Amino acid sequence: MSIPSWAEDSDNVNGHRVAKSAVITMASGAARLVASVVSAVVLGRLLTPDDFGLVAMVAPIIALVTVFSDSGISNYTLQSKQIKEEELNHAFWLGAFSALLLFVALILLAPAIAIFYEEERIRTVVQVLAATLLLTIFNNQHNALVKRCFRQDYYAIAEIVGAGSSLCVGIYLALHGADYWALVSIPLTRHLGHAIAIWTLTGWVPKRPRLEINLSRTILTFGFYVIFSQTINVISKNIDKVLLGWAHGTEEVGYYNMAYSIMMLPFLQVMTPVAGAIIPYYSQLHHSGRNLTDSLCNVTIGLGIVVVPIMLWASYAAEPLLTLVLGDKWLPSAEIFSMLALSSITTALGLCVSWCLLATGQPEKLAKLATLSLIGNFIACLFGIRWAGIGIAYAQLSVSTVMFFVIVIYVSRHVNFNAKSFFKTASRVIICAALSLILVAATHSMSNQTSIYVLLVSLVEMMAIFSVLFSLSFGRNKILEIYSFVRNFRREKIA
Repeated sequence: MSIPSWAEDSDNVNGHRVAKSAVITMASGAARLVASVVSAVVLGRLLTPDDFGLVAMVAPIIALVTVFSDSGISNYTLQSKQIKEEELNHAFWLGAFSALLLFVALILLAPAIAIFYEEERIRTVVQVLAATLLLTIFNNQHNALVKRCFRQDYYAIAEIVGAGSSLCVGIYLALHGADYWALVSIPLTRHLGHAIAIWTLTGWVPKRPRLEINLSRTILTFGFYVIFSQTINVISKNIDKVLLGWAHGTEEVGYYNMAYSIMMLPFLQVMTPVAGAIIPYYSQLHHSGRNLTDSLCNVTIGLGIVVVPIMLWASYAAEPLLTLVLGDKWLPSAEIFSMLALSSITTALGLCVSWCLLATGQPEKLAKLATLSLIGNFIACLFGIRWAGIGIAYAQLSVSTVMFFVIVIYVSRHVNFNAKSFFKTASRVIICAALSLILVAATHSMSNQTSIYVLLVSLVEMMAIFSVLFSLSFGRNKILEIYSFVRNFRREKIA
C-alpha cells in the first residue's frame, strides 16, 4: 500500500501543524506518565522488592538489545528532508531483518545471562521478554513516519492504547498471584497494543521487500552512528542496575529501581515523545538556514517551567511522598529518589541541546558525547557501588551535572546556536525554582509528614511562587512569547 496522503505533503508543514503536534505530544506524554505512576504505585503495594529487582536486572539487557532492533534506521526516516515510499519500505524490511536476528541471539544468550547474575529465574524472563524485539518490527517505521509528518495525534493514541492495556494486564496478573510475571507482561502488552493502534491509524502496509544495495548502504551508514550513540546511552543509563544487581542482589536493585521507576522512567517517557516533535522542527529550521538559539531557549523554558520546580519539590518531599504513595516498606528508596529527581533536571536540559545534533544530521558527534558520558558514568558507578543504591544515585547526579555543561559547549561548536544565551536562560529558570523551594521549605517542614493535604498545598505554593518569580525574572513579554511559541509558532513559518 502506498504511503498515506497526509505524508506526501510533509515538506510543506506550517507552524500551526508543528504546534498542534507538540501540544498533542505533551498530552500523550502526560497520559503515559499517569499510567506509569499508577502502575508503579499499585504494583509496588502488590509485589515485593525482590520481584521488582529481578525484572530490573533483566531490563538493561532488553533495553540494550532493543536499540539494535532496527539498526537505527527509524532515525533516518525521522530526519529525512523528504518522505519517499521506496526508502520507507526498504527501511521497514531492513529493520525487520535486524530485529529477527537479535531475537534469536537473545534467546540463545539467556542461559549465560542467568549464570552472570547467579539467578536461574532470569533465564526464562529473558526469553519471554525477547518477544518485545519482534513487536518493535511493527512499531519503529510507523512511529518515525507519523513523527516526521507531525501527526503526533496518531502516535499519541497508539501510546495511550499501549500504556492503558499494559497497565490493566499488569495489575490483573498481580492481583491473581503472578508475582514478577505481572511486571514482565507490561512491556509485551504495551508494544502489542501500540502496534495494533499505529497500523490501524496510519493505514500504511509495507510492500514486499526488494534488495537495493546502494539504498541499504545509505540507510545503514546513517543508522550506524545513531545506533552507536543510542547503544552507549543505554549502557550508560543501565550500568547502574547491572553493577548493583551483580554486587548486591535483587532486593537492593528493587529499592533502587522503584525510585528510578517513579522518578526517571516517567520523566523519560515524557521526554521521548517530545523529542519526536522537536527534532523534526529543529531539522526544518536547520534546512532553512535559521539560527536555533531563540527556538532552543524557548523549548528549554517551556520544559523548564514544568520539570525544574516539580523535580526540586519532589527531591525535597521524597520521604513523605514515597511513604504516602508506596508504604513504609519502600523507605530505603527515598534518598535515592531525591538524588534522581535532581539528576533529571540537568538531564532534561541537556537533552534539549543534544537533539540538535540529530536534527542537523550529525549523529557521529552525538556518539562522541554518548561515549564520554558512558566513561564518566561507569567510573562514578564503580566509586559509588560501595554504598549500594544511594551511592549510585549520587554518582548519577554528579555525572548528569557535569555532562550538561559539556553537552552545551560541545554542541554549540557544531550547531548554529549561542551557548551563552542558553546558559543564561537555563540558569534563570533554575534560580527561580530554587528560590521558590527555599520559601516553601521555610513554611513547610516535610519531616515525618505524610499528609496528602500538606504535600499538595506545598506543591501548589511552590508553583505559585515560581510563577511570580519567573514573571519578575523574564518579564511579561517573554511569557507571551513562550505561550505563542507553544501554541502555534506564529513567528516560525517553516518552508
